[in-house]
Amino acid sequence: MEVKSQSDFKSFLGRIGVPVVTFVYVLSFFVKLREYTDKLGLKVVVVVAFLVLSIWVVYIWKSKRPSIVDPSTSVRRFGAKVRIVSIFLIVLAVLPVWLAFHAGESFSIPELAIKLVNESNNDVSIHYMGDFFLTVPLTPVMDTQVATGRIRFHRVTRQSLDEQQMVIPARGELVVFAEFLNPFGYRAFLEAGNTALRIVVLQSDGKMLTQEGTPFAKRTLAKGYIVLNTR
Repeated sequence: MEVKSQSDFKSFLGRIGVPVVTFVYVLSFFVKLREYTDKLGLKVVVVVAFLVLSIWVVYIWKSKRPSIVDPSTSVRRFGAKVRIVSIFLIVLAVLPVWLAFHAGESFSIPELAIKLVNESNNDVSIHYMGDFFLTVPLTPVMDTQVATGRIRFHRVTRQSLDEQQMVIPARGELVVFAEFLNPFGYRAFLEAGNTALRIVVLQSDGKMLTQEGTPFAKRTLAKGYIVLNTR
């Protein structure tokens, strides 16, 4: 009887080992790819992992083998305990999927205020779209570019693009706000704390206004502003 109990216990360990190993593998997968989630996209990683786990659960429930008593018939390959564990794991896996699609939606990059100064005797227009570049230190005297993206300018009042007049009057100023498009792709750089920002504004005559060295940090973007002189 004791030998049979030990055999049953080992058989159970063999069956339960598959979901346990799979769960540990999925967990290590998330840990290993933690540094890449922002690059690949957290949603992509979570959804792929969830799909892999779902396929495994379907396999657990659908897999069969010939019966020992009657080989012409089939019985479930995995017992009730293994199937219950698989359901438990898939329920747990729903939580990170939900968090990836809901909890992260509130993330945004603070808009940067830009004061455009026109010291000429003529009005100057700018494009409502611009560019930005992110750099990190490579050496004590050199930076390297790590990302680039687009920004959209708007004035204090939210008007449609057709109604916006991005014109800096002669001998005057214009304050605009730079909205960073697709902010999720730059979250890691914003949180890193060692990234610098370079802003590029294009005049309608083709001339380029640029300033670099602005810290790419929430506090700096939310409470600071930069000044650009037209050409």
